[in-house]
Amino acid sequence: MLLIILAAVLLGFLGMVLFNKITAISHNTSIDNYIAKSPGTRIGEVPDDVALWQNYSWNGELFRYPPGWKLSEDIYKTPLEESNGDEGSVVGFAISPVPRTSGNDLIIVGGKDATCGNVESVKLFKCIDHTPITSNSTDPVVAKVFTIFTDSIKKQ
Repeated sequence: MLLIILAAVLLGFLGMVLFNKITAISHNTSIDNYIAKSPGTRIGEVPDDVALWQNYSWNGELFRYPPGWKLSEDIYKTPLEESNGDEGSVVGFAISPVPRTSGNDLIIVGGKDATCGNVESVKLFKCIDHTPITSNSTDPVVAKVFTIFTDSIKKQ
């Protein structure tokens, strides 16, 4: 009986792994798929001129990101702030194309306890004033935006 239960658990686990691999393959982020699914972020539509990009100020720096992209703040609340219903503080943020074709199609800036020294293996990385900026995207549009984004950061 125990052998049957172990076999069922093993088959369930293998099925889950196979499903995740098939899902990952079906969500391929080739440039053709990206262009077809993301009309607001086609390569020709991501302006190289950051003067046309949106502005976001954080931590004494001005960040610019493409129009049509979404910015999401990473807000941390201490237990006291949580119990008092306080807003907490922004410890980082992420930008991503809308819609995202992959969970990796985002650029992350900072984060709670994030330092340039504790960044795990990522595809794109830059450290600016001890703040890590990372992305695991394989999409060429995100890579292009990453380069322009990190090169255009200005002190305020």
